[in-house]
Amino acid sequence: SRRGNGLEADRFKGEGIIPAQDTANILIYGGINEKEEYLGSIQIVNLQTYSGQQTYKLPEDLDGIAYHRIVSTMELEAKKRVDKLIEVEIKKDGVYCFGGKNNNGQFLEGLKVLNLETNSNGELVPREWIKLKTEGVAPRPRVNHSMSLLPRLNSICIVGGYISTHNRQSDHNEVFRGIHILNLLNLNWYQPQILLDEGLSKGLSGHCSTVVGSKIYIFGGLRNDSRYSTDLLEIETDQIRVQCSLIKPRKPSSARRSEQRMI
Repeated sequence: SRRGNGLEADRFKGEGIIPAQDTANILIYGGINEKEEYLGSIQIVNLQTYSGQQTYKLPEDLDGIAYHRIVSTMELEAKKRVDKLIEVEIKKDGVYCFGGKNNNGQFLEGLKVLNLETNSNGELVPREWIKLKTEGVAPRPRVNHSMSLLPRLNSICIVGGYISTHNRQSDHNEVFRGIHILNLLNLNWYQPQILLDEGLSKGLSGHCSTVVGSKIYIFGGLRNDSRYSTDLLEIETDQIRVQCSLIKPRKPSSARRSEQRMI
C-alpha cells in the first residue's frame, strides 16, 4: 500500500469516489478523525502522484459530516459510450450527497449536489454545495444506507439505513426497509412498490451494494431484529418490474458483517 503525501488527517466513516472516469483523481469528503471530530473538508487526491492537491472547506460544512453517501453523475457521459441503453438527461451534474450526521449528532436531511469545475491545470475544484429542491416524498434522514447511481434509469437509488430516536425512557434505532429512487431529470422522488423478499422485509443498514445494468446487488448488513444478514440480494429496478429476490449460493457464507463495500 502507499500513503499519499499532503493528505489530511486519518479518518473513517468518510466517503471517497472517482468523480469522472476521464480524470485521475479521487474526491474524499467528510469523515471522523482520531480525535473523534467530524470533518467537513473536501480533498482531491491525484492518483498519479498519490498526493493531495488541496483541501477545500466550504461554508456549508462547518459542522462536519460522516456516515453519509455520495455518487457522481459526471461519469455518465463516459458510461454512455460503452452502454447504448444509457440516455444522459439530468437536471444538475455533479457529486450528489445524501444522509449522514454532523458533529452535533444531528441526522442530516435533504439532498445536495457539489458543483465542480476544472481549472487551467486540469484539476477539479469544488465550488459550492447546492441544496436541491426535489418533488415527491423524499427519504427520511439516515446513516449507513447505500446510494447507487442507476445510469440506465437516469436515477439514484437509496436502500435501507437507520435513524436513532431518543426519549426519556430509551434510545431506539429504526432500520429502514424498501427503496427510494430519484429521477435525475425532474428531481422527483418515488418509492416503488417492490416485492419484498425476506432480506429487505426486516430492514437493512450497513450493507454494501453495486450496480449491474438495471439491477442492484446487496450483501451483508444489520437487520431490524439486530441480526446480521448473510444474504445476497438482487433488486431489479427497471420501470416494468421492481422486485427484490434472494440469491441462494451453493455454499452460503457464514461470515457475519456490516459496513463493508462491494464493487
